[in-house]
Amino acid sequence: FNIFKLYYYFMIAKIWVISSIFLILVLLPINIFPFNEGFYKLEGNEKIEFSKVLNYLENGAEVESDFFNSKEREHLRDVRMIFLIIDALLIISILSLFISSYILKKKEFLDGLMKGGYISLGFVVILGLISFLDFNFIFIKFHEIVFTNNLWMLDPNKDNLIRLLPQEIFFDILKRSLLLSFVGSLSLLFISFSQKSFRFHFRD
Repeated sequence: FNIFKLYYYFMIAKIWVISSIFLILVLLPINIFPFNEGFYKLEGNEKIEFSKVLNYLENGAEVESDFFNSKEREHLRDVRMIFLIIDALLIISILSLFISSYILKKKEFLDGLMKGGYISLGFVVILGLISFLDFNFIFIKFHEIVFTNNLWMLDPNKDNLIRLLPQEIFFDILKRSLLLSFVGSLSLLFISFSQKSFRFHFRD
């Protein structure tokens, strides 16, 4: 019974490693690019107003401006909640990796890292291919899954937020995020494989 129980704990820890690596490689880039103000290339009053949006999303400072209507502000609250959830998932993932590195043997931990890297790499490649073929599909499905209301369906004729953030901006953010995730996944696989190979060679 104790052996099965120990095996169960090891398997759970290994699954945590795989899940944590996946979340870090996929979510961390998404949490980097949107907050780079220079990325949006806005000028004048639009740049000033949008800086308030970024400040709210990052620090929670309320957007005190008539530039955005009530619908847009409600949607921004939803968006901020998404980023807070991403932050929480990243913190949990990093802590899980740290704890798992002590629970698991080095071989098991590296195996979990590699599997997480492979899964992340596959996810990035598939999402990238679909995005390049039909980004509008990805854009709509993402919003339908993540948001529980229709506040994200903004009208360019009425809502300033969608004029500041056309769909092309989101596509650019996704491309950069996927590229960073892709490089991160490959780097992790290379490092993990090298460590694993070195360990086995040393044993021989």
